Amino acid sequence: MNLNPDLDATKHQSICSSVEDALKNFDKNELFDLIICDPPSSSSDGKKVSRSISAYKELLPKLSSQCGSGGHLVLFLNTHQITRKKFIGDIENIIKERKLPLEIKKRLKMQEDCLSLPGFPEGDYLKGIVLKKTN
Repeated sequence: MNLNPDLDATKHQSICSSVEDALKNFDKNELFDLIICDPPSSSSDGKKVSRSISAYKELLPKLSSQCGSGGHLVLFLNTHQITRKKFIGDIENIIKERKLPLEIKKRLKMQEDCLSLPGFPEGDYLKGIVLKKTN
């Protein structure tokens, strides 16, 4: 908020917590306009890679229910071991399977300061997606 003096800090609430802990503590009627979710990253030995995607199978319906109509969810995945195409496809499948009122608005990736180089998939590790709640 300090970096955005045009915003009224009294109308904003920031919560830094694990997603699972935060969701447990919210009232079902407590809705948010913006939720940013970055589940546990993959470990250096690669054993948590599948857990990051499977975490979204459980988290996305809960996140959707806490997001107000017209609000946005920003989801991230931090591993080069799952391609951008697979990440987006998995999120689309969760939305479809769970019949969630979400639509993809934007795909995010690192920009000029961290270019993805051909032949170096490890450089394309951070993937993001912006979803909008449609009802």
